[in-house]
Amino acid sequence: MQVYTDGTVLVTHGGVEMGQGLHTKIAQIAASSFNIPISSVFISETSTDKVIKQGSGLVLFGLRIRFFMDSLFTICREVE
Repeated sequence: MQVYTDGTVLVTHGGVEMGQGLHTKIAQIAASSFNIPISSVFISETSTDKVIKQGSGLVLFGLRIRFFMDSLFTICREVE
Protein backbone atom coordinates (compact mmCIF):
# COMPACT_ATOMS: atom_id res chain seq x y z
CA MET A 1 0.00 0.00 0.00
CA GLN A 2 1.23 3.47 -0.85
CA VAL A 3 -0.19 6.73 0.45
CA TYR A 4 0.46 9.83 -1.64
CA THR A 5 0.57 13.48 -0.60
CA ASP A 6 -2.45 14.29 -2.79
CA GLY A 7 -4.60 12.08 -0.53
CA THR A 8 -4.81 9.10 -2.84
CA VAL A 9 -3.97 5.54 -1.87
CA LEU A 10 -2.62 2.76 -4.09
CA VAL A 11 -3.37 -0.77 -2.87
CA THR A 12 -1.63 -3.83 -4.27
CA HIS A 13 -2.91 -7.22 -3.18
CA GLY A 14 -2.40 -10.86 -4.07
CA GLY A 15 -6.01 -11.63 -4.94
CA VAL A 16 -7.35 -12.30 -8.40
CA GLU A 17 -10.33 -10.32 -9.67
CA MET A 18 -12.59 -12.75 -11.52
CA GLY A 19 -15.82 -10.79 -11.53
CA GLN A 20 -16.55 -11.31 -7.83
CA GLY A 21 -15.90 -7.65 -6.95
CA LEU A 22 -12.64 -8.19 -5.10
CA HIS A 23 -11.08 -4.89 -6.24
CA THR A 24 -14.23 -3.00 -5.23
CA LYS A 25 -14.31 -4.62 -1.79
CA ILE A 26 -10.64 -3.86 -1.15
CA ALA A 27 -11.11 -0.27 -2.32
CA GLN A 28 -14.09 0.06 0.06
CA ILE A 29 -12.03 -1.27 2.98
CA ALA A 30 -9.18 1.15 2.23
CA ALA A 31 -11.53 4.11 1.76
CA SER A 32 -13.31 3.35 5.02
CA SER A 33 -10.05 2.83 6.93
CA PHE A 34 -8.54 6.10 5.72
CA ASN A 35 -11.85 7.98 5.76
CA ILE A 36 -11.40 9.05 2.14
CA PRO A 37 -13.71 8.76 -0.88
CA ILE A 38 -13.49 5.51 -2.81
CA SER A 39 -12.53 7.57 -5.86
CA SER A 40 -9.22 8.30 -4.08
CA VAL A 41 -8.33 4.61 -3.84
CA PHE A 42 -6.60 2.87 -6.72
CA ILE A 43 -5.99 -0.85 -7.07
CA SER A 44 -2.95 -2.06 -8.97
CA GLU A 45 -2.73 -5.31 -10.85
CA THR A 46 -1.54 -8.30 -8.88
CA SER A 47 2.19 -8.80 -9.19
CA THR A 48 4.55 -11.09 -7.28
CA ASP A 49 7.23 -8.38 -7.20
CA LYS A 50 4.87 -6.30 -5.02
CA VAL A 51 2.93 -8.94 -3.08
CA ILE A 52 5.03 -11.97 -2.26
CA LYS A 53 2.75 -13.82 0.13
CA GLN A 54 -1.03 -13.81 -0.20
CA GLY A 55 -3.08 -14.06 2.97
CA SER A 56 -6.03 -16.34 3.44
CA GLY A 57 -8.84 -14.04 2.43
CA LEU A 58 -10.48 -10.67 2.27
CA VAL A 59 -11.03 -10.38 6.04
CA LEU A 60 -7.33 -10.93 6.73
CA PHE A 61 -6.43 -8.36 4.08
CA GLY A 62 -8.91 -5.91 5.58
CA LEU A 63 -7.23 -6.36 8.96
CA ARG A 64 -3.84 -5.69 7.37
CA ILE A 65 -5.12 -2.44 5.88
CA ARG A 66 -6.53 -1.43 9.26
CA PHE A 67 -3.23 -2.26 11.02
CA PHE A 68 -1.28 -0.25 8.41
CA MET A 69 -3.61 2.72 8.81
CA ASP A 70 -3.38 2.62 12.62
CA SER A 71 0.42 2.39 12.45
CA LEU A 72 0.63 5.25 9.96
CA PHE A 73 -1.52 7.52 12.13
CA THR A 74 0.60 6.67 15.19
CA ILE A 75 3.78 7.63 13.35
CA CYS A 76 2.20 10.88 12.08
CA ARG A 77 1.15 11.85 15.60
CA GLU A 78 4.69 11.23 16.86
CA VAL A 79 6.14 13.45 14.12
CA GLU A 80 3.80 16.35 14.98
